[in-house]
Amino acid sequence: MDEKCTNCKYFHRLKYGFEVGTGFKESSCCIAFTRLCDLRDSIDDYDSFVVECEENDRCEMFTER
Repeated sequence: MDEKCTNCKYFHRLKYGFEVGTGFKESSCCIAFTRLCDLRDSIDDYDSFVVECEENDRCEMFTER
């Protein structure tokens, strides 16, 4: 399998920048940093985050869907 974001279980749709009458802008993101946190940390903590990415990006955290 090709190890790129589009084939990774952490790759998701991202909606952001809501504007009344227009709606959301759309992109894609990686949610790995919300799932792979230290067990002492809460994934609901304000410091957790997602990273905007493209379908053909690659990283060392790739996990097949």
